[in-house]
Amino acid sequence: MTDQKSSLNTPGQSETLQTVLDAIPSPIFLIDNMAQVELANRCAKSRRGVLDAYTHRERMGNILGCINALSCSDGCGGTRNCEDCPIRKAVADAIDGNSIFRDRVLFQLLVDGKYVPIHMWLTASLLKYDGRNFVALILEDVAEFIETTALIPVCKSCGKAGEGVEPKKSIEAFINERFASDCKHGLCAECAKQATDRKSKGA
Repeated sequence: MTDQKSSLNTPGQSETLQTVLDAIPSPIFLIDNMAQVELANRCAKSRRGVLDAYTHRERMGNILGCINALSCSDGCGGTRNCEDCPIRKAVADAIDGNSIFRDRVLFQLLVDGKYVPIHMWLTASLLKYDGRNFVALILEDVAEFIETTALIPVCKSCGKAGEGVEPKKSIEAFINERFASDCKHGLCAECAKQATDRKSKGA
């Protein structure tokens, strides 16, 4: 963390930029080359702990609850694993002029006291403002996207997924390719009971 005052927090200077960011319906952060958050939009601020961390120009790993950031006293950027951080790599690429659009990344984040793997789409693009280089960073939770988007098209005859695409794929393959998620197979309670009943009757 740094004590440097952000030029984007000067009263009146960033009101238009903040209004534009707030209109974006995904969590978006404006960060510097040290992965410190300069501005965050309304959607990002509605997430757990983000508003307080943003106010103090906290680094992204500390805001997200990254397992690496929380495993050392220096926080985000303080471990050797931080060198492979997809956010830091995306920031460097964006500053070099190579925008990133919806790269699928996996984070180990602290959620409700437990570290859980979370798949996200990461978008990063260079944004020049007030003579400084910033990176506009968008993080989209793949699971949330699946929950809030349209239904998956499934053929009622063959049971495969896809619309206007040949060849069609199994539901599992479609979800894995489109959303970077895997299906977990098992029996529901009712089917498990029926299977047990059949087994006991056949014994």
